[in-house]
Amino acid sequence: MSIAPIRKKWKSAMTDRQRFNNQMHYLPVDRCFNMEFGYWKENFTAWQVFIDNNITNNGQADELFNFDSIRTFSGKNWLEPDFGDNTVIEENDTTKIVMNRDGLTAEIPKDGHDTIPHYLKSSISNPDDWKKIKEERFQIDIPERKIDVESLKRQYPSDRNFPLGISCGSMIGKIRDMLTFEGLAYAVYDYPDMVEDMVETCCRLVEHSLDQVLGKIDFDYAGGWEDICFKSGPIVSVDFFKNVVVPRYKRINKKQYCPINLRHN
Repeated sequence: MSIAPIRKKWKSAMTDRQRFNNQMHYLPVDRCFNMEFGYWKENFTAWQVFIDNNITNNGQADELFNFDSIRTFSGKNWLEPDFGDNTVIEENDTTKIVMNRDGLTAEIPKDGHDTIPHYLKSSISNPDDWKKIKEERFQIDIPERKIDVESLKRQYPSDRNFPLGISCGSMIGKIRDMLTFEGLAYAVYDYPDMVEDMVETCCRLVEHSLDQVLGKIDFDYAGGWEDICFKSGPIVSVDFFKNVVVPRYKRINKKQYCPINLRHN
């Protein structure tokens, strides 16, 4: 569905792609690249501007406000298959106990409003659990992880006017999602070999995706996601990150067949 913008685009002397690349390389720009991170689901039913224009997701909101265009492509760098979308285990008048895509048992509000779930249990509590799930859901050379490169070339031609990124997944943040905050904090001490094997598996999945597309698709940047800190500091130690996570990112960084801005959220 095409969305009619409610304002003119900011005055521009460059394409969105030129502006993004110049800004990322500290070169002159006509203005800053203008983009938005996103909105809580409730915003689409609470903000009048979204209600009046039938806006129901972030992509439509970006069109409505006429932000600069930016895209990111990701291979299947995580569970395949995943555990399904919030499979209900039990429920009461106000909450539901579900299993989410990462295999976590969680308590969520029954009315569906956006909030951080209350995680109750991980599917992985020891190395035997990890071995089983790795064999079932982290195999690399499976058809589902093969990327249709020719289709991507048609979708993202080299002469496009917007920047295109490639996702470098997550080396430890998604592991945090799977083990829970407390689970990861304990596991790096109780089962360090298991956690390092999880990091290695994440790295190999990303490398598998990058090997299929780098040098064939003209990307402008690469993005990674971690989110492994909280109000009092990082979940894992600096030594763990330096000795286990950093070497994997160095491997990923060496996969550059073209200039890439590697950035992390």
